[in-house]
Amino acid sequence: RPGHVAQSYDRLAPDYDPSWLVHLQPTTCRLLDTLPTVMPSGDLLDLGCGTGFAALQLAARHPGRSILACDFSPGMITVARSRPGASAIQWHLADLLDFLSARPPRSAALAVAAWSAGYTHFPRFCRETRRVLVPGGRLAFVVNLADTLAPLHRAFRYCMQAHAAEPRCLARFPFPRSPRAVRNALKHAGLAIERFEEGLCPITPHPASDGRLLPWLLRTGTLAGFE
Repeated sequence: RPGHVAQSYDRLAPDYDPSWLVHLQPTTCRLLDTLPTVMPSGDLLDLGCGTGFAALQLAARHPGRSILACDFSPGMITVARSRPGASAIQWHLADLLDFLSARPPRSAALAVAAWSAGYTHFPRFCRETRRVLVPGGRLAFVVNLADTLAPLHRAFRYCMQAHAAEPRCLARFPFPRSPRAVRNALKHAGLAIERFEEGLCPITPHPASDGRLLPWLLRTGTLAGFE
């Protein structure tokens, strides 16, 4: 359940940036670099903000704008609030879909979801984002596909099979199945695609001194809720 995952991220929050975020920052910055410098009136949203990297980037690029960031992990929000410049942002402890559902229609000029959209119901995410965007507003996101973490998923299944009597929860990874599925969800939500890029974000694991990868992997959040 979401509560199990949030508790994992609470534990991971202090070490999350050097273990995992450092691998994602270049792609997130490239995403933000594609956005126009001038946008219509409205809030700027960071959905699933984690430790606040994208929100703080938005604050630096758009000083004086109203920036709202949400995450369902209290630990992540605590780390985000401790960063330099964090006072310029309104931080909300909330699931991103619940947060979007509570926003007024046509109230946001920009919604950013750096890596978070694939962990929720993606078609609903697109619909809710479309509802809150002002005319001329934009949605910018990076999303994993169903095959992104395939090696990890295989290892997870093998582990569950080896301990078949012990699991109490079932892991479900709701990433879109393909680029076509992403496009279809955007189209059905009434969103026009201005820029669409497919690519890989290589990750270099950091093994422990004895060569094991699991200690590092458990600090990345990719197994959140199922350690």
